[in-house]
Amino acid sequence: DALVARVAIDTLAIGNVSLYHGASGWSGEETTPDVQFVPPQAPKNHGWSVAAGNVDGDEIDEIIIGAGPGREAEVRVFSRYGTDYMQDSVFQAFAKNFKGGVNVGI
Repeated sequence: DALVARVAIDTLAIGNVSLYHGASGWSGEETTPDVQFVPPQAPKNHGWSVAAGNVDGDEIDEIIIGAGPGREAEVRVFSRYGTDYMQDSVFQAFAKNFKGGVNVGI
């Protein structure tokens, strides 16, 4: 599998998160993601830090994203389908006035 965060390349687009599911015949050259979503309040040019991991013990990985530099250090957890995972899945990693972004990892 490949989890990719994209920064907007122009002033009109918004960065998104894409997930490509691997398979035994996966070449790594696929251009159409299996899951693609724009996180709420997506930054246009700041990007996201992304990770995947099982945060609830159900043996299915969730998608974890951290806001890039220039925004509050917000962390969000999404289901593998790109939908909000749970009510408490959004939190500030640092003080609200910190605009250095946050890197996530599992």
